[in-house]
Amino acid sequence: MYLEWVYVEPLVSDPNPEARAQAAVTPGELTPEQTLWQRLTGHKPCLPRIGEVGEALLSTRRLVLRGAAGSGKSTILRYLAITCARAIRNSRRRGDSPRLAWERLGWHGRPPFPILVQLEDVVRMPGWIKERSLPRAAAEVMKRDWQLENSVDEIVQFLMRKLDGGRCLILLDGFDVLIDKQTRRDMARQIGFWGRGESSRTNLMVVTCRPEGYEGELSEFDFSVRDIEPFGETQIEEFVQRRYDAVRGPRLDRDPVCDLRDKLHAPGMQNLAGNPLLLDLLFLLHLYDKELPDQRYLVYREYARALAEQRGTDWKRQEQVLEALALQMQEQLTQGGPTHLEWLEGKKVVAAALRVSDEQANTELVSLCVESGLLQYGPSRTGERTVRFSHAALRHFFAARAIAAEEGRQLGLLREYAFHPEWREVALLYAGAGKRSSEVVASLLRKPSVTSDDILLAGQCAYTAAKRQLLMPAVRVQVEQSLRNVVEAGSESAALHALNLLILIRGFESARRVIALLSELLESEHASVRAVAARAMISLEEGRQHIDLHEKLAWMVEKDPDLNVRWAAGQTLGHLGDPRIAPLHPQVVEVPEGKFLMGERVVFFDADPFARMHCIFVPRFAIGRYPVTESEYQVFVAETGHEPPYHWQDRRYPAGRANHPVVNVDWFDAMAYCAWLAERTGLPYRLPTEAEWEKAARGTDGRDWPWGNEFRPSSCNTREAGFRTTTPVGIFPDSASPFGAQDMAGNVWEWCSTLWGSYSFTASGYISRHIGRQSPVSMSRGHFRRVKVFDAPYRPDDGREDTNRMGYRILRGGSYRGNIWEAVCSYRHRLWPRASGWPDARPGELDDVGFRVALTVT
Repeated sequence: MYLEWVYVEPLVSDPNPEARAQAAVTPGELTPEQTLWQRLTGHKPCLPRIGEVGEALLSTRRLVLRGAAGSGKSTILRYLAITCARAIRNSRRRGDSPRLAWERLGWHGRPPFPILVQLEDVVRMPGWIKERSLPRAAAEVMKRDWQLENSVDEIVQFLMRKLDGGRCLILLDGFDVLIDKQTRRDMARQIGFWGRGESSRTNLMVVTCRPEGYEGELSEFDFSVRDIEPFGETQIEEFVQRRYDAVRGPRLDRDPVCDLRDKLHAPGMQNLAGNPLLLDLLFLLHLYDKELPDQRYLVYREYARALAEQRGTDWKRQEQVLEALALQMQEQLTQGGPTHLEWLEGKKVVAAALRVSDEQANTELVSLCVESGLLQYGPSRTGERTVRFSHAALRHFFAARAIAAEEGRQLGLLREYAFHPEWREVALLYAGAGKRSSEVVASLLRKPSVTSDDILLAGQCAYTAAKRQLLMPAVRVQVEQSLRNVVEAGSESAALHALNLLILIRGFESARRVIALLSELLESEHASVRAVAARAMISLEEGRQHIDLHEKLAWMVEKDPDLNVRWAAGQTLGHLGDPRIAPLHPQVVEVPEGKFLMGERVVFFDADPFARMHCIFVPRFAIGRYPVTESEYQVFVAETGHEPPYHWQDRRYPAGRANHPVVNVDWFDAMAYCAWLAERTGLPYRLPTEAEWEKAARGTDGRDWPWGNEFRPSSCNTREAGFRTTTPVGIFPDSASPFGAQDMAGNVWEWCSTLWGSYSFTASGYISRHIGRQSPVSMSRGHFRRVKVFDAPYRPDDGREDTNRMGYRILRGGSYRGNIWEAVCSYRHRLWPRASGWPDARPGELDDVGFRVALTVT
């Protein structure tokens, strides 16, 4: 249960976005909404972007999940297994429910049966390599680890029945732990055999590994690859909140959650906090009232020392033993051995390190496994006890310490194996401890066929060495040139990482060099390079306050031809400050007086049958060019003391969302903001009427969307675009309305001042409609509600613009969660004006609802 309390969903990305974009969808795979879209427009919809593991599995069914050390690969598998197991168990007393798979993973129907297997344990079982023997080896592991009374044959038969019946979730952890290439090929073949067969098409399969431990061995078996992205600021804050909610203790002097958040925003901490393992260790150090280091190596060191201090053990003696054990395991791994030591071998290592007898070494080893939390017992193929580190990262750390302590004897080992998958993390950690880091960096770049991963590792080591003033000038030049090559020729994620490292390394010399580099890259002819340069500005540390490229980014947001570049520039301005946003002087566009066509041109799904197209006159007015943003609403909250939106923390909007539309505001919040702005500026700001909003969005010719009558998924933030959250205002310039208003299709629903009601050309008064249990103004025990029917055409003087009357208010424009027909200019939506007045209201119910201002022009 603890894992479920603190788990934070990571995002995953496709390393080959070109193959993902515009993926074809066969008619049999369309949802009802997509089928309707195809029927109305004649175009096939595009699959949404992959964002979370559950969605990635649904779209691929066979998934290789790659992530760096500490990125949470094993945690993800355990969470998937627990979620499905609880959904199947369905014990109400324990809080289970079949809906868990839908609520957490987005999976409909019967949840799959989870089978979680550690591949390292499987290869230690005799006979695993025989044809189709992987289920048997897994059954032996289950019988041994769970101490089952059933025979292995019975467990195998049970597994095969489940697999043949389909609807299984096969979770295979640690493909990269299989160091030997032949072993990986054999395991890949066994995995492929396991998933074959007609009945296996409904089975889902996930294999985890590190990027450097996978060479496409499973590609021939139709596995897709997804990379786990580092935590962003929102995920970091959510993790901290959940961890403290789970273990919160008495603190009288400060709020620990806010204190830790502030410290994680300090320069140098973002790169560490993006790694879930390091973030967890930083949390534990904060919990123990320790200072938070800003280097990876120091995080592990302080964590190990804090554990020793908490348990009252001798740190120096414990460190000596752990270093010897870690180095022995690392040397064993280079020969294709396991990640653990047999107990007898471990005793020999301890006895040699401490110069004690075998009996004393055995006592010392037992004490470390029981008390330290750094070592643990484990079974072996022979059934004898083994010893291993509780996490591979700890083994890497203590091996790096061992090499740093005896550089003359051990450094040659690191130089030789620095490019080896199991030594890469050791090399990075050594850069934080050893005095000859430049030699390790140079050895990484001298590899016969240097990959982008090698260069990124060399860059990380170089940054750590430069921070300690140990990076040689010649090596610095070589590293900078190699990183520059990755920026210009690597994948987008690798290019972003390389540019961040390049900026950090250059920042030690001169902020002007950083400015010159970014200015040059923002003018690149390659869109991916421009996007990477824009994103990199978010993580600038040294010299950040001297960079004045905001105007350039603001120009890119609305002028760059590539959507990815516009999105990146907008996200960066959300962190640094957007010059387009002026809280007391919002940009507006003028709409001249005159007639326009209002209402439905085509009857779309769930359209109001009474709202057919008609011609009306609208006086001259002005409307906000963008929806009201989070930073603008922040000024209003600060000056008036108004209740902030639900998703804010400490009366502040989430980091990086300054230029996103404000959400979680009800109609009364929007009205209060307009009243404040009118009083503050002396101008008659207000909410737009329904007719004003529609004319500003579609012009006078009755078009369906602001840009015309043909929908373009890349022109607005709806579900088809795949962003799945709000986007910075104005990043879809080709979707501007005829009068220049932006974001009037998608992104967020926008409040209008108008009361909800159907239009009728034949009747007025009230009608009754069947609505189920949707409204607080229902009749006949919730089966019908009374709906005001206004005369048509639209007239602002018939009571529909009375702001003192209670009733549903109009929303327009669609949102990032809505479909394309909800973004049609004439589509009418309604909500109760006060969120707390809704009978089934939940926190965050309005997380896709915002507004924009209008201005009376005389």
